[in-house]
Amino acid sequence: MEALPPYQGVPEGIPTPLQEAIMPNPGIDPVNLMGGFGGLAVKGGLLPALSALPGMVAAEVPAGATYDFMSDRMGRVPVIGQVLPMLASMAVGHMTAAPLDRMVRDFATEQLAPRLYDQFTMSIFGGESSMPNTFLRNLAKSEDMERFGYSPQDIWEKNRLFRGADNEWRYEIPDWNSRVLLPVVDTGSSSPFPQVSKGIAGPVEGFVGDVFSHPRLFEVFPELEDLRFRMEVGQNQRGASFNPATGITMYTDAPYYDPISFRENMLHELQHGVQHVDELPKGGNPQYEKSLIESNQEVLDRFEGVLRDMLRDDVDPYQIVDWSAAENLLKPDVSRELFNDYVREADRIREITPYSDPFKSYRALMGEAEARAVENRIDLMGDALKWTHPSQSFDIPFEEQIKRTY
Repeated sequence: MEALPPYQGVPEGIPTPLQEAIMPNPGIDPVNLMGGFGGLAVKGGLLPALSALPGMVAAEVPAGATYDFMSDRMGRVPVIGQVLPMLASMAVGHMTAAPLDRMVRDFATEQLAPRLYDQFTMSIFGGESSMPNTFLRNLAKSEDMERFGYSPQDIWEKNRLFRGADNEWRYEIPDWNSRVLLPVVDTGSSSPFPQVSKGIAGPVEGFVGDVFSHPRLFEVFPELEDLRFRMEVGQNQRGASFNPATGITMYTDAPYYDPISFRENMLHELQHGVQHVDELPKGGNPQYEKSLIESNQEVLDRFEGVLRDMLRDDVDPYQIVDWSAAENLLKPDVSRELFNDYVREADRIREITPYSDPFKSYRALMGEAEARAVENRIDLMGDALKWTHPSQSFDIPFEEQIKRTY
């Protein structure tokens, strides 16, 4: 992969730390759960906290001297002798620390945080059918390394390729140069938190390429740039969705769209777009999972009724745990082949919907787990992104994911 270019500032369209949220967005949608906390934690938690240390140290001497001075003179006065020195020392300490705090914090947020923020990158995973020539050449090397017993980590570090939960090869398209093209405006709120005081005005309608720039991704998948896009504000729900026919839709119950969530949601849904183009396992939604689980359970109930009728009269069907081992318990006139056909079909249905909880089933979909892994890699900085195997970014193990292609 190409080396990252030298830092040239936060790309146009991405809010600077003073425009963005100081704290992580509290309104995360449970359906499209966003994982991008690492960069925000550094920008909004670690840097401001560290910026206060010089001021605290500088304020220690004058604040302590003030406390001693006031205590000596007020010590004989009940209550006041205890409270007033404390209040006076706090006031002096604040006046002493505040200018230095502001100076260090401005440096941290204006100079240091943007450079760190640029290193917190998310990446999109592509499949073999769209693999650029560089990765195709590495594909043959990776398969040779597998045959010689090299580990997935070795292959990733050497060739930048990995096998997904479906055992198909994937490569990674970095997102460090992606940016939001829509303007970030003042919301009119007096809130001290920029994710409330700054936002993207809506509604917006057009094409993905009109609102979001991702040169590396759109070079490989130009059709994604031409997807329809719609953003709605003031709705009764939050989230985003991808549909190959209607494009990407975002919606929020707030009057403005948080620019950080906008970028994260866009990358999540673009990963679903890649899955569609590359014919990889797809995402879904809890509502569809609920209906599929219910309909499959009805089929399984009917199948088990048929299988019970195939057993001998002296066999208790409710004691059977493994139907595939029950072929010796059949009635004489029942075809073993027919029995095994029913068992195999029932097993196939159980693989399609292995969980009874619709939300758990939705989250376990390979396409959804993969899209969340894209977001989870925002926590990796610099070389960590390059050397951390993508499987470590999945919140559901490969073997527990539902590998469904529709």
